[in-house]
Amino acid sequence: CAIIPRQTLLHHSMGRDHPEALRAGWADHGAAIAARLNAMAEALEAQPCTPPAQVVASVGADLGLDLDRPLALHPYVATLDRHRRAWVRWRMVEALRDAPLVVVGGGWEAMAARGGRARFLGPRPAAEVAALTARARQLLNATTPWHGSHERLFQGMAAGCAVVGSWTAFAARAGFAAALTLLPPGEADPCAALAALRDDAAEAARRGALGRRLLCAGESWDHRAAQVLALLAAD
Repeated sequence: CAIIPRQTLLHHSMGRDHPEALRAGWADHGAAIAARLNAMAEALEAQPCTPPAQVVASVGADLGLDLDRPLALHPYVATLDRHRRAWVRWRMVEALRDAPLVVVGGGWEAMAARGGRARFLGPRPAAEVAALTARARQLLNATTPWHGSHERLFQGMAAGCAVVGSWTAFAARAGFAAALTLLPPGEADPCAALAALRDDAAEAARRGALGRRLLCAGESWDHRAAQVLALLAAD
């Protein structure tokens, strides 16, 4: 998948969570809990846009959970969320391991040891991450559908990168469709999307410039601060 003309940056610090290792570790909680988690994970895989809390609520009763005890449900929700986040990240990076990908963040040593064209830089200071983002032509945003905005998404837009990443409800409804390349819900292979941008540099540049304009028009820190101040004033 050698598809990127200059550099792609994926910034994430949670490579240490391998999805298969996480899932194997569920057995440490005992057979009954592991069976519940695996059944919930399968339900989540079949409905990738459904938040884990809804999956737990919809299948939990059949698995013997007391749905009237929210504190008892939270560990299942948190475990499923952690596993699915790791699944998206590892699938996306794995798909690009033989591409000129630059990965910033810790925990990717096992994948780096397998070789390939991707470069794993490990943790880096914020200023260096900003400099890397400014040099990137494309930026990958790996997340789960039920999460909203993400600083990685906004960092890429602010730098004028063509952002390719996971579909989220926020990105789909925020008027970003013309600027972002969102993978279908539940999809974690960005090769085709990145190849299309490679083959149409003008379109990639247009999306990057549009993304920056959209960010500056309504999603900057100034806008967030104004919203917070308005909430405080309302109280």
